[in-house]
Amino acid sequence: MIVKNNAKRAYFYEGEAILPGSNNVAKDIDQNHPVIKALLESGELEIVEDDKLDADAAIKAINAANTVEAVEGIAKKVDDKKVKAAASKRKKEIEAALAEIAAAGKKKETEDEEKDDD
Repeated sequence: MIVKNNAKRAYFYEGEAILPGSNNVAKDIDQNHPVIKALLESGELEIVEDDKLDADAAIKAINAANTVEAVEGIAKKVDDKKVKAAASKRKKEIEAALAEIAAAGKKKETEDEEKDDD
């Protein structure tokens, strides 16, 4: 099941984090649960059942995913060259962003250490 979180905050459902963007959720979500139902009705959450997932929907979900794990999980659901290509591209984008964040954090640490040495 693909759950797209359109909000700018994470939700937790039965111990599973639903991050902003697309999520590959292993458990079935009770769409009649009052909170889930309200989030679906407001458009904050969207659900695509695995049996309804075609290549176009998979690519759209991959492009909205913000973790490598979500990209890989979505890509495994549809055997299609375009889906695999979209997943490869999105994984590279996410990995590049994570590398930039790590580099910025390391630079900040170095600057802080240099200030402490003064």
